[in-house]
Amino acid sequence: MGAAPLKILLVEDDDDNRDLLAEFLRMEGHAVEPFRDAEQALAAAALARFDAVVADLGLPRMDGLQLARELRRRNPGLAVVVVSGWGDGPELAEARGRDVDAIVTKPADPQRLIAALTAAVRVRRAVAGPP
Repeated sequence: MGAAPLKILLVEDDDDNRDLLAEFLRMEGHAVEPFRDAEQALAAAALARFDAVVADLGLPRMDGLQLARELRRRNPGLAVVVVSGWGDGPELAEARGRDVDAIVTKPADPQRLIAALTAAVRVRRAVAGPP
């Protein structure tokens, strides 16, 4: 990636997808904390500071967009990338820039994910300043 390693909160309810994404992000040099639901992720975010979150849109109980809104409320400098198997619908398009920095469609291409993360972190740091 060429930039400093990021501390990433990864939220994906599918075990295989979560493991693959976590492994890829770690291979890129990032510290990844993987969780299977929004509640676990919110608890972790209350205890530690993260640079970015990568969240599946279709999470149980609290979807990825709701999670993004809550995390952004708590930490406006957090870069938010949503991964969606449903495409970029009107609700996501409306949230882009406010609650979500980037949307990556599934299956998530690793290079597109890294590009989206890099751009999202750059934007958030420009808006909120460095951590």
